[in-house]
Amino acid sequence: MSDTVSRLLLHAAGSVWLVDAARAVMFRSVAWGELQPGSVDHVDLDACWALRQGRTFVASDVRSLRCAHDETSDGSTTCVPLVSRDDTLGVLSLHRPSPGTPVVQEQRLLRVVAEQLALALVNIRLRGALEQQSIRDPLTGLFNRRFLEQAFALEVHRAERTGKPLAAIMLDVDHFKPFNDTHGHEAGDAVLRAVGHVLTTSVRSGDIACRFGGEEFMLLLPGADEASALARAEVVRVAIADETSSIEGRTLPGVTASLGVAVATGPRIDAAKLTRAADEAPYAAKRSGRDRVSVAAFT
Repeated sequence: MSDTVSRLLLHAAGSVWLVDAARAVMFRSVAWGELQPGSVDHVDLDACWALRQGRTFVASDVRSLRCAHDETSDGSTTCVPLVSRDDTLGVLSLHRPSPGTPVVQEQRLLRVVAEQLALALVNIRLRGALEQQSIRDPLTGLFNRRFLEQAFALEVHRAERTGKPLAAIMLDVDHFKPFNDTHGHEAGDAVLRAVGHVLTTSVRSGDIACRFGGEEFMLLLPGADEASALARAEVVRVAIADETSSIEGRTLPGVTASLGVAVATGPRIDAAKLTRAADEAPYAAKRSGRDRVSVAAFT
């Protein structure tokens, strides 16, 4: 992108800044030319005059106001908002060593480049959103089984290559069908969302939490031995028992879960056997009284 923009704009130095609406900042995505990235890598949205005014802003000389992301002190800098419909995506910032306002032809070219950049960013976001939809469970926001299968293959390969263990935890919500029948499907969905929230907040950044299907969930814990996996499963079990959920202002009865742990290590790991072992372990926990963790006899 930077090479293309540089050629189109007669090799002017510049940068592209992207809006992070959740944090109300924009961050530098790419920079090119003689303008090397400085100490500023993100700024508040209102610190850019182009965004504040909603139009192209030119700092034509040393006496001009400059945006917080513009660390130059001489020459001219032009900032063009990257806008698609009513959505502001970022800013295209161009710097020239000589002072002055860009001529009409250059301003027109800048607008065209900004429009094309905005269109490209929208397409990238759309592809990312579609990909997320294809690998995410819409109810819980966790990864789905399709993603789990892909991740499992990658983690098995990594474990075989590094010699580190790979742990799988299968979780099954206790008495879920009777709960659903008694309180309704909306209540059941609320419970599944609550379990998804627990898994999202109770795991390490490197762990992979998925909805396996129905009321079953799976955690992949790369590098975790049996003791670590057991400890993690116990944390999740307690958190689910303590979690509350509600619908339409009505607090629902709490639920518990039975969990099974299976750990594999060695130069050859059978992913299917590891999954089956983890899948069978919760049933041992249920036979022992539910709301507990069971370890699979897996070799």
